[in-house]
Amino acid sequence: MERNYEVVKKLLLFTKLKGESFMEVEGVSDTEFFNHAELLADAGLIKISYFNENMIRILRLTWKGHDAAEALETKPLNKIEWHRYIL
Repeated sequence: MERNYEVVKKLLLFTKLKGESFMEVEGVSDTEFFNHAELLADAGLIKISYFNENMIRILRLTWKGHDAAEALETKPLNKIEWHRYIL
C-alpha cells in the first residue's frame, strides 16, 4: 500500500467537519479508508475502533489531529511538513 496524502487530507478534514464517528467517506474506497485510518491512528492523529476485521470506525481527532486539520485548512502540506504532525 502506498500512502495517498489526498486520502489523508479527506479523512482528517471530514473527521473535523463531521464531529461524530463514521465508517466511510465519499470518493475513498473501503480499502483506502481502512488502510489510511490505521496509518492516521498509528501516527496519533485520530482515534479508531474496529467494527469488525474488515471495517474501521473513525471516532475523533486527537490534539495532534486537530493541529494537522487546521494546518490543512490554511494551506496544502508537502511531505516534509507532514512530518511535523506524524512524529
